[in-house]
Amino acid sequence: MQTLFIGFINDTVDYAMKAIAIRIAYLLSARFRLAGNIPTYYTLGEDMLTISFEQKIKFIDNKMKAEPDRIPLYDRYRDFKKMNKKHKLSHKEYIVAQKKFEKSVEEMFSIILDGITTTIEMAGLTDLEPIEDTRAYSEYFVSYSNPEKEADGCSKLSELLTLNLDEDDNEHPTVFVLTDLLFSSGFDLCDDEMPAMNIFSHKGFLQELNTCPDYNVLSVADLNTLRFEMKEGIENFQIAVNTFTALHANPVEAFNYLQNDVIAAAKNLAADINNTPIINYYRNKASDSNDAGSILLGMIPQSLLFKYFEFIKVSLQDTIEIMRQIPEAESRKLVPVLIATLKPVTVAEETTAQQLPLRKTLSID
Repeated sequence: MQTLFIGFINDTVDYAMKAIAIRIAYLLSARFRLAGNIPTYYTLGEDMLTISFEQKIKFIDNKMKAEPDRIPLYDRYRDFKKMNKKHKLSHKEYIVAQKKFEKSVEEMFSIILDGITTTIEMAGLTDLEPIEDTRAYSEYFVSYSNPEKEADGCSKLSELLTLNLDEDDNEHPTVFVLTDLLFSSGFDLCDDEMPAMNIFSHKGFLQELNTCPDYNVLSVADLNTLRFEMKEGIENFQIAVNTFTALHANPVEAFNYLQNDVIAAAKNLAADINNTPIINYYRNKASDSNDAGSILLGMIPQSLLFKYFEFIKVSLQDTIEIMRQIPEAESRKLVPVLIATLKPVTVAEETTAQQLPLRKTLSID
């Protein structure tokens, strides 16, 4: 079972949601692939200390650009330097003003950087760095500002979205890992564009496999312990998902297999994981012992996959234009997805009797 999570620190997916999606994918996968720029933020606090003064100014401006009527700090910096060149300040006045300016910039930079690093740490993202040292892990770096950049060490986002991966990865069926922003009310889609929940539809379908505890409390060492202790159950689940993924060209057969074999393997695995000492330990520590989220598996049209990444601000204009050139018949093909949610899903009873759009049957509020 090979999973692919595409994400950027800069996109609109909540940090905690990114962290839990990565943890779930890593726990369940034989091969976990992370694409984007998230790993560059594991050591953000250390790396940012070495950047130049001008880069710090640009960093501040970028983080504060949403403020109305704000004069960019870099513009003020350039004006200040021009004043010095025109000798509008004495040498002593310039030195005093320069030191005050530099001090204010350094203080502002520290406040913003501390806020970002603290938020990332609290969300559980920085704890994921040790995953990079595991055999199951590999990554594709994608430039957020230029996702179609062709350069050494850079992957093109459009190729990842169409599963044009490395030669070795191309030999393995791949499941995209998405988040519950697929169900956001802000995701402006027609009802008939949404996949069906727990029932079959040629336009796509999703099935809740099980609810799950808050995996964001788990360290990578905890996850590795679970992978070792639950090895048999995880491998059985991986085999079932591999078979399901390989059936993507036959959606009816894939759905039937999902309803029977995959769900059975998932339920058995979830029951075993929930009884492990690690999970029981964290449940006992938590003020709320209820499950924190859900794991869903299914297939959605390639076109919906593209719209999802456009919605969360991953696909920028160059990538969007490339995706729009894909023939309509190709974009209607279903692709396997695994979805992690921060809250358990609630499905209306009538969905078992008739097909209803997911947005009207799913609640994560």
